[in-house]
Amino acid sequence: MVDLVEYLNELFNGEGAVGTPKDAPLGFVVRSFSNIKKVVKPWGFELWLSDATETPYALKVLYVKKGTKTSLQVHRKKAEHNTVFSGRARFYYEDKSKELKSVDMGPGHVVMVLPGMVHRLEALTDLVLFEGSTSELDDVIRLADDYKRPDGKIASEHGAA
Repeated sequence: MVDLVEYLNELFNGEGAVGTPKDAPLGFVVRSFSNIKKVVKPWGFELWLSDATETPYALKVLYVKKGTKTSLQVHRKKAEHNTVFSGRARFYYEDKSKELKSVDMGPGHVVMVLPGMVHRLEALTDLVLFEGSTSELDDVIRLADDYKRPDGKIASEHGAA
């Protein structure tokens, strides 16, 4: 596997120094991928570009290993958009009759998940996707989880015991 942080730095940072200019106004922040929070998950990891502490939204890059799945989950308040950057994914969702269905997705495909929508993601290949969401990052009700994780934000995954 290519080092995703290194790859994204090369892809997006371009030439020159990276950092917030000293004369930048409040709220103007420049970061590199190597200076952002990495949250290790059993299925891969997340790079948190924005954790919703400074903005009303969160933005993450997710790497999901081939053959793994995220939780079958639902959110009370959180809404999200997921965009496949590379790889292939199977997105599971509960339809109007409460039956679990799936759709396969590839690069450039975007799925919107509104509060109350049961969903899960499976990586058919190594997968990189971008997730933009509202700020309720601990709003996760796990209906099924291959790793037996509880609901909400997992402290041990975020560097806290």
